[in-house]
Amino acid sequence: YVLYREERARERAKAQSKAKSKEPVHVINVVGEDGVAKPLDLDRLSALVQDAYTAAHYPYEYEAEQTAMIVPHGLQVELLIVNKGAKPLPVSPGWHPYFHCAAAKKPTVTSDVPGLAPDKLTNEHVFDFGLPAPVAGRAEFHIPRMGTVRLSFSPEMRHLQFWSEPGKDFICIEPFQGPPNAINTPQRCDIPPGQARCFWMRIEVL
Repeated sequence: YVLYREERARERAKAQSKAKSKEPVHVINVVGEDGVAKPLDLDRLSALVQDAYTAAHYPYEYEAEQTAMIVPHGLQVELLIVNKGAKPLPVSPGWHPYFHCAAAKKPTVTSDVPGLAPDKLTNEHVFDFGLPAPVAGRAEFHIPRMGTVRLSFSPEMRHLQFWSEPGKDFICIEPFQGPPNAINTPQRCDIPPGQARCFWMRIEVL
């Protein structure tokens, strides 16, 4: 009877695996520098994430799960981090969304972010600077040919970083938990043992 149950269990597991392999795969297409769209290599992406930190450089036990969801007018990304260890987990996450903008049009980008002057978004040289994120947790940007883009984020994201290169048709508007190197300062977020924190960002084209 025991052998029969084990055999049946193996058959069920095999059947479930076969059925799962027939489930439709949701493909995410990305456009490369050559302008050609192709499926995102999820296996390679997973390997890169796993290799991002080694125990020698980041000696903490944790789990991180990132979820992307299609919402009306845009996309929402959530990052859930769970501290699996016995000591506080220092984190300072952020995202690096790129927005298409003709190189010559960068100085014409406008926003309601205090302190973001047009002369800072130059095409003459690399710019890489940060500003405090609006306390309301959202900001709007008018980008030529895209229209109005609203960027919303969780309360922990207190910093916006701006970056681009001369002659390149993009501008990065990056919500961070803190400025660069914040993880090595008191500005970071410490997750207590056995607890979790969820960070999120939403991009909407209005």
